[in-house]
Amino acid sequence: MPIVYGEEVIMDRPYDFNDIIGHSWLTQFIRDNVAKGTLPHFLILEGAEGLGKTSMADIIALNLVYGMEDSEDKRAAHAVLAE
Repeated sequence: MPIVYGEEVIMDRPYDFNDIIGHSWLTQFIRDNVAKGTLPHFLILEGAEGLGKTSMADIIALNLVYGMEDSEDKRAAHAVLAE
């Protein structure tokens, strides 16, 4: 189902941190800490409906489990989460 963001239409859920629109400080913080292995023990993703909390959580989980690099396993897991 397409998601309308301003004038831009997004056809699928974001796959990695580069696909997140806005939230640049948050994505940079999480990307850096996942890469270094120093992610906090918990993160609270809070806000109104449609801000990308679930998408961000899915991306964090995929990168923690499969690493920051692209792989077939990571794409397959993303396809399951995006359903």
